[in-house]
Amino acid sequence: MNCPVCNRGLTAEKYQYLPYHYCKQCGGMWVDAKLLKNLAVRMAVDLNIKPCEKKFFQPRTVERPPKDDRVRLCPQCGAGMKQINYAYDSNVIIDRCAACEGIWLDKGELIQLAQFHQIDEDAVLIGRDLLKNQNNSEEEDHLGLIVTAISILARAILRF
Repeated sequence: MNCPVCNRGLTAEKYQYLPYHYCKQCGGMWVDAKLLKNLAVRMAVDLNIKPCEKKFFQPRTVERPPKDDRVRLCPQCGAGMKQINYAYDSNVIIDRCAACEGIWLDKGELIQLAQFHQIDEDAVLIGRDLLKNQNNSEEEDHLGLIVTAISILARAILRF
């Protein structure tokens, strides 16, 4: 396999038990799409990577992949790869092969993905509060339905 950026040979490596191919020249790496998230999450935990800054309840600007006439070729199958915004709103632009579902990461993009996947304690607390409030409002909704049902039944019974 050759690097789609500098055309040098890729070296097979493993992070823990997860395989990937690395370019010693440009620092890019080739990963199977099914392993990418697991690799990023494990790296975030092992290297104590801090989460990226997230803005809660504020609109995010989602970056579009740059329009580039050059198409990188997949190191595994030779098909043209498409640039995508990972997870639609991470703003980490990666190259993906639709034919074999491999992912090319330029130098530093795995760290950005690790930050994206890192758990933010503030987000966990906000999520718990939202669930708690949702459960409380669902209980109130159920109580309102029960009261409505009882009043309809009472009207129906009193008619007879």
